[in-house]
Amino acid sequence: MEKITGLEFGIVDTVLVEDGKCMARVRIPERGDIVSPPMYVLQQGTRETKSFWVPKVNEQVAFIRRDDGAAGVILGAFYSTRDQTDADLNAEGQTGTVFADGTSVIYDENTGALTVDSVGKVIVTAADATSATVGTCEVNITSAEI
Repeated sequence: MEKITGLEFGIVDTVLVEDGKCMARVRIPERGDIVSPPMYVLQQGTRETKSFWVPKVNEQVAFIRRDDGAAGVILGAFYSTRDQTDADLNAEGQTGTVFADGTSVIYDENTGALTVDSVGKVIVTAADATSATVGTCEVNITSAEI
């Protein structure tokens, strides 16, 4: 089994998404700005429940590599003085995503509020009836009613 180096940090140089693989090459300033071979990007789920995240070029990431540098895994991005968190995502108990275009999906455990703020169209698809309840008002939608 190959030996793994310690945790390293770098800047995404190239993103490679093809043939079902999510990989990136990382520029490593502490090693004279060498660029790594393609490394897999760690995902939250890849079997029945799937997630997908690709770092952006110039995003700061943490990664581990084999000692020979031939293979590695990008563990994720991180906040710092260079790349700071969004003002809408800076409290304990908040989980969400703020996209580059300003669209956001944020859940606040403290209040139980789920906020979806989209700069574009929102599409909801359901195989069966859909309902929304606000206070004492309930709206039910079925395909027969549309």
